[in-house]
Amino acid sequence: MSSFWRFRPITLSLGPARKRAYALGPLPINGAGQLMEGGCKQLGIKTSPAANAALSAGYYREGVGYRPACANRGFCQAGCTIGAKASMDVTYIPLAIHHGAEIRPESFVTQLVQDTSGRIREVVYIRHGQEERQRCRFVFLCAGTIETARLLLVNNLANSSGQVGRNLMAHTGLQIWGEFKEDVRPYKGIPGALISEDTHRPKNADFAGGYLLQSIGVMPLTYISQMARARGLWGTR
Repeated sequence: MSSFWRFRPITLSLGPARKRAYALGPLPINGAGQLMEGGCKQLGIKTSPAANAALSAGYYREGVGYRPACANRGFCQAGCTIGAKASMDVTYIPLAIHHGAEIRPESFVTQLVQDTSGRIREVVYIRHGQEERQRCRFVFLCAGTIETARLLLVNNLANSSGQVGRNLMAHTGLQIWGEFKEDVRPYKGIPGALISEDTHRPKNADFAGGYLLQSIGVMPLTYISQMARARGLWGTR
């Protein structure tokens, strides 16, 4: 087994101390993160464990229940079979149900109906091919960047500034992969384990915003499919 795969906790932190500590400690750094740490040390770049929405130890929360610690399987992008990853299905949804919420899945909202005073009093949605209506006193629109803007625009809501749907900022990222003699096994462990903010707001920078450096554990299928596309490896041979 490669020395790059032996988990080693890292305690270095960036920036001022937090006023409130995280409930749990950092997750182990996987092989890709350990390679990044070694390279950054040679260049004088500070690194720290990345804050991840996954449990490093078992955790209990009222209304949610007990969730086990991350098993470091590395399949985080495809979902977490044990519930260690803090996705909606194991956190906010059970908590909402615990406090009396009703979940209506597979519902597509089409209209936010206003009364004569301009207040939203009814939500119209399609579920299982049928139109349904829900009377309401309050509406919290949490539909993400695209769907939130769509619903506001088609219902002529909250756009007195004319800025709804404009000024979208994409979360761009560049992945750089390399080959090593060591058995790195980057698909094991939490993917985004290590981070550096040295290039985010460097001193004397001639630009307004910078970038972050972060390790990533690539899945075998992701690596092969992207390599095939990049090299044009498809079609009849």
